[in-house]
Amino acid sequence: RRLIEDQLVKDIQTLEMVAYASYRDLPVLSSTTRGSVINAANEKRAIAVLVINQVVPGEEGLIDNPARVSTEHPDLAAFYEYSKTVERNYRPGSEVFAEVNAFLLEGEKSRLIWSGTTWSFDADGKGGAISGMSSNIVSELADIRDALLAQ
Repeated sequence: RRLIEDQLVKDIQTLEMVAYASYRDLPVLSSTTRGSVINAANEKRAIAVLVINQVVPGEEGLIDNPARVSTEHPDLAAFYEYSKTVERNYRPGSEVFAEVNAFLLEGEKSRLIWSGTTWSFDADGKGGAISGMSSNIVSELADIRDALLAQ
């Protein structure tokens, strides 16, 4: 969690946006509530929150999403398994797979403004995969920012 959040903060700041890692203010995820996230964000005067759910293959959860991701892959689990077989230099343990949701804050309310799934891997280990995932997310955040500023 710390590695992912620190990489995201670093990459977001390169776009001249302000970002904070949550592990300092919300160290125990199991006791974190929606309200505690909004309170921590409001204390930092944040206008948006990025929620990342790391997906662990084989565990119950988001990877079982029934949404069809392609005609050949009926769900995320099938797509994930297929992707590992066709990517060059893939090694088990070198990947990061996550569902990402961005929420715009409006006082005590939040509004989903973007959602996506990203899978990144690096033959040299998770550090490279985290960097790749962060790069994908930050690129999308830049597009969201530009669209909001254009309104």
